Amino acid sequence: MHELVELAAELRERAPTLLERSAGPLLDDLRRRFVADVIRVLTNGSGAEHCYAEDAARELVEGGVTPEEAVLAFRECAHAAWDLARDLARRRDPDTYQALLEQAGDIWIEYEHWTSAMTDAYRDAARQRDQRAAQEREACVTALLTGAGGNTVELRHSADALALPKSGQFCVVVVEGDRGQADPEQALRAQGVPSVWSMTLLEQIGIVSLGTIDRTGLVREVMAQCATGRVGVSSVYNQLGHTPLAARLAHVALASLPPGTHNVSTYGDRPLETLVASAPETARDMAESVLGGLLKLPTEDQQTLLDTIEVWCDAGGNINRTAELLYCHRNTVRHRLDRIEALTGRAMSEPRGITETLIAVQAYRLHIVPG
Repeated sequence: MHELVELAAELRERAPTLLERSAGPLLDDLRRRFVADVIRVLTNGSGAEHCYAEDAARELVEGGVTPEEAVLAFRECAHAAWDLARDLARRRDPDTYQALLEQAGDIWIEYEHWTSAMTDAYRDAARQRDQRAAQEREACVTALLTGAGGNTVELRHSADALALPKSGQFCVVVVEGDRGQADPEQALRAQGVPSVWSMTLLEQIGIVSLGTIDRTGLVREVMAQCATGRVGVSSVYNQLGHTPLAARLAHVALASLPPGTHNVSTYGDRPLETLVASAPETARDMAESVLGGLLKLPTEDQQTLLDTIEVWCDAGGNINRTAELLYCHRNTVRHRLDRIEALTGRAMSEPRGITETLIAVQAYRLHIVPG
């Protein structure tokens, strides 16, 4: 391919004429390198410079050149280089022209290579940009939930970054688990309720902007539909700086629901369970103290007595109603209550004894006491 070696030298000499119209320093340099690569391909590797499309594409992305500008520049350079090479080869001799024609298809293969590399580079840059944005958003949500930074400037920065108002009405929602359920942020947005969320392996926790009116009822409805496990909702607060406390209350509300259930609880809805969930260590100690004898029974016996306590309390202490709900004789209910008194040392006829026993049972139900 001696003919193409000579043609390559002539093409390199004439190449500057292909780049007379400036497109800016960065794009001009990339056009020059692209033309050099085209000459190398057209002349079967006889060009002096081998430019790597992947490196050039990354430089284009970093320099802020748009994909449309780059594609247009490469296309124009490819056409101009081919037209010049064809004219020069035709003027030289038939052998050079024939040799060039055999290489003609490679110029468009190289063009496709460069544009593909550019597309990949822009896609990678977009993915990295989205990842950084998601990480920054996650950091801002975490800062609000934990009080990180703790000053007004950081609070305002996080609120602005998340497009949240700094005052108004808010609540924090904790959703147990993150699989097999609808996106809570999207579900709330569909109802016109903005929110921002953070996700861990065990839960999703969100700050919900309620606007100027209390819309926690709507939030509960949406969460009941999209969640598959327990959901805790804090009480309403009106300053973003109070978010860490609201997050704790939302966790307590979730913990007031028995594990394995699918329900939504707002802080304060279940006073007894909330009390137990608020102080798990204390509740554990008290449950072991009150129910110690009962918990030594076989599992089936334990559950029968625990169920009897709860149903009896729900029935307002009415023996007959309790018997109906448990499908047993009223004497059976009395016998079970007597056993509970003997095992716990608490009289089921006294308010204090009933209260201590019921709180201990709730601690057990919420799995504060290991089964």
